Amino acid sequence: MTAKDRRSEMVQYWWSKALDSMASARREFEAGSYSYAMNRLYYAVFYAVSAALLGRQRSFRKHSGVRAAFPRQFIKTGVIDMKWGRLYDQLFEDRQEGD
Repeated sequence: MTAKDRRSEMVQYWWSKALDSMASARREFEAGSYSYAMNRLYYAVFYAVSAALLGRQRSFRKHSGVRAAFPRQFIKTGVIDMKWGRLYDQLFEDRQEGD
C-alpha cells in the first residue's frame, strides 16, 4: 500500500467518524442531553476538519494544532467563509464549558 493510499484510507476514516459523531449529536439532542449533543457536535466538526487537513497532507496530534491550521488552510485562502471558523471556535468553547 502506498503512502497516498494510506492517507486516503485515513481521510475516509476521519470522515466516517465525523458522520458517526453527527448522528450521535442528533440522538443526544433529541433525547434532551444538550451538553452531550454539544460534545458530539464539536467532535463531528473536529473529525471533519482533521479529514480535510489530512487530505491536504496536514496532520496534527492535538486539538490546538487542528484549530490553528483550520483558518490558515481554509479561511485565509478563501475556501471556507469566516463564519465557519467562528462556529468551530464556539463549539470548542462550548464543549470545554460542558465538560
